[in-house]
Amino acid sequence: MNLISVPLTLIRDYTVPIGDEDAWDRQRASVVPMTLVFAFLWLNGYMKQEKGSEFQNKFFLIGLICMVPGAIIGLIIKMKTKVTEAPPQLITIYAMICFVMSIMWI
Repeated sequence: MNLISVPLTLIRDYTVPIGDEDAWDRQRASVVPMTLVFAFLWLNGYMKQEKGSEFQNKFFLIGLICMVPGAIIGLIIKMKTKVTEAPPQLITIYAMICFVMSIMWI
């Protein structure tokens, strides 16, 4: 079971933001903006390949392009936040995004 459980848990943890102050993890909070759009598009089924065609999906490219600003936002979060304390504004934004991404995973 761990062969299936561990990779899926890791992917889920790094695509769903932290919505609780008590569970604050600066490392995870800084990675999530980079993976968020890509995971949203993938979980909604926008990246499915049509049968008999090459993989030419505009949503895949959109996801990759959105990783660049996500990486910049992640660096800002990594540099401007404390390791032990979550900023209230960020937790509020992450709680809303967490709700949407949790629905996508379900």
